[in-house]
Amino acid sequence: MKVHPAIAALRRSPASVRSDHADSQINLEHVRLEWLATDAVRSVADDLALYARGHSIGQCPALRELMDSHATASVFVDSLCQDVIRALSEQMLGEAPFRFRVSHGLATLQLLTFQGATLSLAAYEPLGVGSNPSETALFCDRAVDEIVIAGQAKARHHAIMAEGMVKSDTIELRPGDTLGLRPLIEMREIVDVERSLVILQLTREPDRPRPTREVDLQTGAILRIASGDKSASQSVMALSVLGALKSYGALDVMERTALNAEENLEVRWEAVRQTLGLGAVRGVAVLQSLAKRADDPLRQPAANLLNQVLTAQPDLSRLFKEPM
Repeated sequence: MKVHPAIAALRRSPASVRSDHADSQINLEHVRLEWLATDAVRSVADDLALYARGHSIGQCPALRELMDSHATASVFVDSLCQDVIRALSEQMLGEAPFRFRVSHGLATLQLLTFQGATLSLAAYEPLGVGSNPSETALFCDRAVDEIVIAGQAKARHHAIMAEGMVKSDTIELRPGDTLGLRPLIEMREIVDVERSLVILQLTREPDRPRPTREVDLQTGAILRIASGDKSASQSVMALSVLGALKSYGALDVMERTALNAEENLEVRWEAVRQTLGLGAVRGVAVLQSLAKRADDPLRQPAANLLNQVLTAQPDLSRLFKEPM
C-alpha cells in the first residue's frame, strides 16, 4: 500500500510532528512577510491606516485604486495567492498564514487590518440550488466597499429609505463590478452563485459601533436590535449572569450602570432589567429616575416599562412618596 509522505509523517513521534508543523508555519509566515514587504502592499497598508483613522477612501489613493480598478485588484490578489498556493503545495500540512473563516459555501481570508479597518478576500461557491429570498436583513454600523475579482453571481441589495421602508433590488455581479454600502442603511446578500465568486472587501467599523438592526424587508419594522460593540455585549452578558445567579450584592453596580448616561444604551437597559428582577422596589426607583430625565434616550422606554410594572403590581406605588 502506498502511503503519502505527509500521512506517513503523522505516524512518527508527536514531538517530530509538532516540529515539522512548526517548520512549515515558519516557511508560510515568511511568504506572508515577503508579500507584506512589497511596494504595492505597503502602499495599501499605509492607506488602510489612514482610512481607519477616518480619512475618506478618496484621500487614500492606493486604496482607492485597489477598490476601483479590476486590473490592480487582480494583480494584488494573484500575487498573494500564487505564493501561498506554491508554499502550501510544498507544505501540505501547513495553514494559510492569515486569519480565515470557512462555512458552507463561503470562505474569508483577512489580508490586512488596522484598528477598525479590514481588507479581506471572500470566496463564494455554487451550492447547486438557489437560495430562497430572505424575509429579513441585518443592517450593521459598518462601511463596506467591494470589488469582484472573478466569478459571477446574483445578489440582493437592500436599502432603508427615508420613510423607513426597505427598497430591495436584484443585481448581477461580474468581474470588475464594485459596490459601496453605507453603515446601517445598506446591505447586500449573495443569493445565487453561478461561477465561484471572489470578492475583495474593504470594511470600516467605528470604535463603538451603533446597534445592529434586524429589519423586516416587507414592512421595514425593526424586529431585533443587537449590540455592535463587543465590550458592550460582554457587559450585557455579565449583567445577565449576575441576574441569573441572584447576585444581590451587585444591585448597587447595576443601579449605577443604569443611571450612567455615558454608558452604552443596551448595557444600561440590561442593568435596568436585572435591577428590576433582583429587587422590584429598587428597580421601580431606577425607572422613576430615568422617566424624569428629559434628555435621556431611556426616558420613554423607562416610562413605558414603569407604567406596565405598576399596572401589573399596583401595590408598588404605595412604597413611594412621590406619585408615579
